[in-house]
Amino acid sequence: MRAMVRSADQAAAFEEQGVEAALTSLEGSMEEIADKAQDCDAIVFAAGSGGKTGYDKTLLVDLDGAVKTTQAAAEKALIL
Repeated sequence: MRAMVRSADQAAAFEEQGVEAALTSLEGSMEEIADKAQDCDAIVFAAGSGGKTGYDKTLLVDLDGAVKTTQAAAEKALIL
């Protein structure tokens, strides 16, 4: 299991629980997301921009990030 997270604090919290963590950003490229998904069997998308962000972050994370993650999963043959 690997958690893809956006901050070192989040990574540390997962690693303290014995979960591998990979720093990545949903605002980055699809290739970056796919690289962090290397050797994974599946991706579960559970991200969201949060209620304190504006419309721009909602689009960048909730829409574009979800699309790029789906594309990354398809590239890694994690979905058909």
